[in-house]
Amino acid sequence: MTKIPQLWRKSLITSQQRPAADFTPELAAPIHSTPGGREVTPVPLQSHTSIARRLGLGFGTVLLLLLAVALVSGVGMQNMSAQLRQITEVNAVKIKLARGLMNSINELAVHMRNVALFTDIQKIDQEVVLVAAAKAAYDTTQRELIAVMAKSQATEQERSTLDDMVSISQTALPLIDKTVQQGSDGDNAAAVASLTTQVQAAETQWRSKVAALGELQERLSVEAASAANSSQQRSVLSCRSSAPCEWLSALHRVT
Repeated sequence: MTKIPQLWRKSLITSQQRPAADFTPELAAPIHSTPGGREVTPVPLQSHTSIARRLGLGFGTVLLLLLAVALVSGVGMQNMSAQLRQITEVNAVKIKLARGLMNSINELAVHMRNVALFTDIQKIDQEVVLVAAAKAAYDTTQRELIAVMAKSQATEQERSTLDDMVSISQTALPLIDKTVQQGSDGDNAAAVASLTTQVQAAETQWRSKVAALGELQERLSVEAASAANSSQQRSVLSCRSSAPCEWLSALHRVT
């Protein structure tokens, strides 16, 4: 009968006397030998599952952050695009029409004064024709501006300024017609009197209302450009700062 060494005998007895409650799967894990002769115990299956779960949660978090950044950037780009359309397709058109109104008023003023001051009937008749053309151009431009205001959902201040401009034009144009008629009839004294006592005051108010409308459109364009710039900056910041920080945080949680 083979004799068991004393030390091995004690280990065998200890292992045989160990209670069943002390048995754990880790102690029962098989031991494998590497080519170098070193013994390696494999990682338990539960550890693999835990790491996979953490990796999945980490990458899921990164994907959610990417989606959030994409949404923020998309909203910012939409706002910026809307502001730019407001500037180029709405405000710029209103500014152009307001300048057209002012040019028509300038032409009316010049030709009306010529009618009041000229004594040559032929020249007066020519100026009368030019006055009628300037009035027609003003009326066309004003109707276009009213249509653009109605279509573009103008602000209360825009509508109020436009109403004031239309109101004063309805006062100034009949006075201009009266002065032109007096000049074309050869009554220069009466035409000059109407020009200095009635037309000039109405013309000054008329010009101020048209100028106020143009200045208002320019101010709205500046505000729209500032809002577009702010939207662009928010989109850039969300891509450059927030996303990388969140990605690093997510990767740190994974490891």
